[in-house]
Amino acid sequence: MAEREMGIEERLARRLIIGEQLARSTRKTPGKEVLVYGDTRLTFNGLNQRVNRLANHFAEMGIGRGDKVSTLLFNCNQIIEVYYACAKIGAVAVPLNFRLTPPEIKYILEDSDSCVLVFGEALREPVAKVKDEVPGIKHYICCGKQVPGYAASYEEIADSGNDAEPLIDVEENDDAFIVYTSGTTGRPKGAVSTHKQQLMGAINCIIAMQVTRRDRFLFMPPLFHQGGVTLGIVYPLMNATIVIPSFLAFDPKAAMDLIEKEKITGAFLVAAMGNAVFMLPDLNRYDTSSWKTWLSTGGVFPAGLKKRILDQWPDMRIFDFFGMTEMCPLMTFLSPRDMLEKPNSVGMEFPFVEMRLVDARDREVGVGEVGEGAYRGPTVMKEYYKKPEATAESMKDGWFHGGDLLFKDEDGFYNIVDRKKDMIVSGAENVYPVEVENAILSNEKVLECAVIGVPDEKWGETVKAIVVLRPGEKMTEDELKAFLSDNLAGYKRPRLVEFVDALPRNAMGKVLKTVLRDKYGSLIRY
Repeated sequence: MAEREMGIEERLARRLIIGEQLARSTRKTPGKEVLVYGDTRLTFNGLNQRVNRLANHFAEMGIGRGDKVSTLLFNCNQIIEVYYACAKIGAVAVPLNFRLTPPEIKYILEDSDSCVLVFGEALREPVAKVKDEVPGIKHYICCGKQVPGYAASYEEIADSGNDAEPLIDVEENDDAFIVYTSGTTGRPKGAVSTHKQQLMGAINCIIAMQVTRRDRFLFMPPLFHQGGVTLGIVYPLMNATIVIPSFLAFDPKAAMDLIEKEKITGAFLVAAMGNAVFMLPDLNRYDTSSWKTWLSTGGVFPAGLKKRILDQWPDMRIFDFFGMTEMCPLMTFLSPRDMLEKPNSVGMEFPFVEMRLVDARDREVGVGEVGEGAYRGPTVMKEYYKKPEATAESMKDGWFHGGDLLFKDEDGFYNIVDRKKDMIVSGAENVYPVEVENAILSNEKVLECAVIGVPDEKWGETVKAIVVLRPGEKMTEDELKAFLSDNLAGYKRPRLVEFVDALPRNAMGKVLKTVLRDKYGSLIRY
C-alpha cells in the first residue's frame, strides 16, 4: 500500500520523526522510568502524557508546522518535554543559552522568528527586560510557582488538558531545531536541523556506545547545546533512563551521590568536571559499581586524566567525542579499545559520517598532512537560518567545512591541530573571539583589541583580552569587566586583560594572534 493511502498513525509509524520515537518507546515500555529530575520521576507513559498535553495546547494556540518555540530554561524535565511537544506538532524548538544577557536573548528571539517563549521562574528578570522589545513573541509560558501576569503556567498546562496523541502529519525532512552557534562575524548563527538529521545523529551515538534499555544516564551537559539535544533523544529512543541533576553549577560530591543513589551506568563529564571529581578527598567511599561509561566532548580530554580514570575504575569505558552543532552534533569518536593506544586522537568517523581533510583550494590532503575538516552525510545540518551566504560559504560541493584543522595518521585516526577560526573552548563552552572583541570595542575608551584563548589547568582554556586604549584614556581591568557584564554572557567575558601600546600585525594589517599567544598565552594554574 502506498503511504498516501495509509491512515495518519500508520504514516507516522514509518517515519524518522522525533515525536513518534517517544510515542513508540511509550507503547513498548509504558511503565518504565524514563526521566528523573530532583523529586520528579516520570515513566514513559507519564512523560508522553505531559508532552501530549503541551503539544495539544500549542496547537490550540495556533502553533503548528514551522512555527518557532524558544526555551530559556535550566536543565529540567520541562525542557525535554517542550522539545518533544514541538516535534509532535511540527513546530521548531529554539533552545537559548540561559547565560545570555538580555540583548543576546533579544537578538536570537528576533532572528529565529520565535512566537512562543517558555522560560524558567529563575530567569524572569532577563525575560522581563526584553518582553516589550520583541513583539514577535505572542505567548509566554513560565515554569515555576511564581508566574508573572503576562505568562501562562507551564504546570497547569502539563497537568491538565488533552493527552491524546496529536497525530499531526510531520515529515522526516521538516525542521525540528534551530540551535544557535556563535560565528566569526560576531553574531550567532542558527543551525537548522530536521527530524531525520537529529535522529541519525542519535543513532550514531547508540551504535558507538551500545546503549541499551538497562542504561541510566547522568545528564550533565546543558540541554540547550546540540550535544544535550542529541543525548536527550538517545536514551528515550532506547527505552533507557535519563537522570538530570537539580544543581546548576557542577558539584562533584552531589554528582557522585547521584551516581551511587540512582545506580548510574553512564555519565557525561568534561575534563574540568573529571578534575573536580578527583579532588574529592573521600572518592573511594562511593559505591560506583554500576558506573561503566564515561562520555566527554567539547575540548581536549587530557591523556593523563584518561589514565587516572582507568587507574580508579579499570573497567570504565571512556568515549571521547569530537563534534559541532552543525553536525547534530558529532563527527568522530575515540573508543575505549583505542583509548590507550591513541590517547591524543579524536578517533574515527561515526557510521553515518563521511569525512575528509582539504587544503585552501579544497583538495584532499594526504596522510599526516594538516587540512580543514569537511563532512557529509545524513547528520549535516540543513542550513543556517536566514543566512544563505553563510550556508553557501560552509557548504561546498555537498561537504560541510567545519573550520577545524586536523591530520589523519596511517591507521585512519584523526588528530586536532588547531581551530581555524580561533574558537576558544572554555569548560565545554564555545567562545568566539570576534564576538568578544566587538563587545570590547563598543567601549569608547578602547582603540583596538584582540582576544585569544590561553591554556587553563581547570577549564582547558580561558578568555584573555589584549587591549589598546585611545590616547589619553585610562581604564582598569575591573572597569572593563564591569562594562562587559551587561553585554556578554559570563563564560564569554575575559578572565584576563592585558593593556598594551600596540598590537602586532602583518604587512596586510592583520593582527598576528600567533604572536599574542606566544607572548601572553602562559598556562594558568590554580
